[in-house]
Amino acid sequence: MWGFTDHGKIRVSNFPQDADSKCKAFWGLSLRKPRGFCGSSHPAYVQDAGLSPSSEINKTMTTKTYQAKPGQVEQKWWLVDGEDQIVGRLASDIAVRLMGKHRPTYTPHVDTGDFVIVVNAEKVKFTGSKWEQKRYTWYTGYTRQRSESAEERLEAHPDQILREAVRRMLPKNKLATKMLEKLKIFVGPEHNHQAQNPEKLEGLGQVRQKKRK
Repeated sequence: MWGFTDHGKIRVSNFPQDADSKCKAFWGLSLRKPRGFCGSSHPAYVQDAGLSPSSEINKTMTTKTYQAKPGQVEQKWWLVDGEDQIVGRLASDIAVRLMGKHRPTYTPHVDTGDFVIVVNAEKVKFTGSKWEQKRYTWYTGYTRQRSESAEERLEAHPDQILREAVRRMLPKNKLATKMLEKLKIFVGPEHNHQAQNPEKLEGLGQVRQKKRK
């Protein structure tokens, strides 16, 4: 146990349980709780802090980590316009919404994310010359690996550009499959989820600059 004086702290050991006032008068110490110290049941600590006995101290000083359960967190529907949005920046913000990392109730092993609807997916943009240089590869089981450029994929499957970017930003497990199912991508300005009343989400894909003091 540590006793604190005006000149520093002194190591004090083997205090009897009834040595509250006697120890203070003899040593001239102010027995208070050190920073980061929890677990003392000495009466001097209780009296100086103005708290109840040690059992009550442990109740007031311990906090349990919140763990969400499946179906406990309400999942919202968001509407995002992909026109003139950078693919990588937009995909990273969408992945955060799908995982649920934007709320304090985030739990890694539970799907706490929201639903995201993206319209005008064919109007997303790449920076530089990625439309010609970026290539997507896959293997079908036959000889030779298949590949195509981002421009070729945009012509054939415009929704796959953003979907693949989001998929690679999600965790590599079975839970990511459920998260990706909550992403609804549409070509054009219309979608078929009016019954869910999605809220329009602004500010995704924007460059965030830190304010200088």
